[in-house]
Amino acid sequence: MYFRVLITLSALVWTIQLCYGQRLLFHKNRNKEAIYKAGDIISFSTKEDDSKMTSQILGFEGDTLIVFQNYKVNPRSITCLYADSKTMGWYPLRYKIDKILFIAGVSYPLLELFNEGLIHRNAVDPDVVVVGGSLIGASFLARWLISEKISIKGRRKLLIMNQKDEPVW
Repeated sequence: MYFRVLITLSALVWTIQLCYGQRLLFHKNRNKEAIYKAGDIISFSTKEDDSKMTSQILGFEGDTLIVFQNYKVNPRSITCLYADSKTMGWYPLRYKIDKILFIAGVSYPLLELFNEGLIHRNAVDPDVVVVGGSLIGASFLARWLISEKISIKGRRKLLIMNQKDEPVW
């Protein structure tokens, strides 16, 4: 009997915590939103410090501060977020193009060698190596040029919201 009451009360407390807990909402546009809650790891930079900071969200203080291990940050002072598993899906090829180019640069010469050299017993064209090397070079260039920063300006907003309520603007 006591065990059932204890389980029921703990489930009730857990449900209330989920319903009334606060979340950090990154609103990109009408269809794309990422919700961060206490315990999630987030990478960002602020107006004061442009370097990348990565921390675990410990909680929220009211509607104005995000609490981390050693500091607190107002969401309005965050200028950009870095892409993570919640936001990378918004850009289907942006963070995969370097991997695609590298795989193509390695596999094209190997397939051409297999096809021409082993099956047809012909000499492999030297341009195949040039094309494969160019694809590999393009993959390294894409890795260097494509930034993981998602700037927060214009329609993009970062705000604290209650789970049950509308976002706190």
